[in-house]
Amino acid sequence: MGIYNLSCTGNETSLWECQFTTTYNGRYCGQSNDASVFCMSNTTQYSNCTDGDVRLIGGSTSNEGNVQICYKNTWGSVCDDSWGTADSNVVCRQLGLQPYGSSAYYSNRYVVHSPFVYGLFYCSGIEKTLLHCPKSSSNYLLSCQNYEIAGAQCIGTCTDGRVRIRGTYNTHIGRVEVCVNGTWVTVCDENWDDNDAAVICHQFGHSAYGAMAAYGSIISDSYPTRVYGVNCTGSERELFDCPVHLLPPGSSYSSCSQNDAGVICQGSQTMYSNCTNGDVRLRDGATLNQGRVEICVNNAWGTVCDDGWGE
Repeated sequence: MGIYNLSCTGNETSLWECQFTTTYNGRYCGQSNDASVFCMSNTTQYSNCTDGDVRLIGGSTSNEGNVQICYKNTWGSVCDDSWGTADSNVVCRQLGLQPYGSSAYYSNRYVVHSPFVYGLFYCSGIEKTLLHCPKSSSNYLLSCQNYEIAGAQCIGTCTDGRVRIRGTYNTHIGRVEVCVNGTWVTVCDENWDDNDAAVICHQFGHSAYGAMAAYGSIISDSYPTRVYGVNCTGSERELFDCPVHLLPPGSSYSSCSQNDAGVICQGSQTMYSNCTNGDVRLRDGATLNQGRVEICVNNAWGTVCDDGWGE
């Protein structure tokens, strides 16, 4: 005997209490059409969550942990097959954290076991929630091992207007990033010049003297470019004291891809010098005819790297 056209409300205590038929009605239903279920353990508790809600558990901070998603009033894990930063970025966005620069983790990194409720996600990274991403059918969960649990580490929100220098091991040199609407974004290097760099260096706590603009040479990151058309005089205290253009949240200045503005700053103790760009001098030699070569750049004296230096 087979069961066909099964219709339960979910409140029944036995399958036999549901409505169904036991006749073929001329239809063929082979073994490939057998119904299957995924059950939670008998210790799984009811949760007052909404389908599609996400959370991170098991991490040392609230910004990291194994990814859990709400499914029919219970929390469950996500299979880590095909899991990547595009998926973890969406989780972070859904949690109200930085939607860029997240880390995706695998193999139950945070050692929290819970039944799987979703298999593969194929996010592009721009979706608002995890359930907006394309995903595999539930049948894929049959091949997901109990240790293949996806995790994520998000970056917290930032303070609007704050700047930072990233992309190198030197805190004086790097790509300019600025916080806009709680999210780190980059600056387009179109019309970027030394005056703009001087403001960034000063705001970051370095000297404004000797600051130099860098153009598209610093390693790019996944953050969008949303600041462009910067036009500082060099005397401003902060970047947003200068005329700038901002793109709205969720957009990026596509014509400036891989051309992030950067800076080369001098130390905080670098003093103003009344010299002209390109002036040179010799310092600390035994006579006036010898010494360390220094060159004037933007009212500050600096040294010259000896790579390729010769007679």
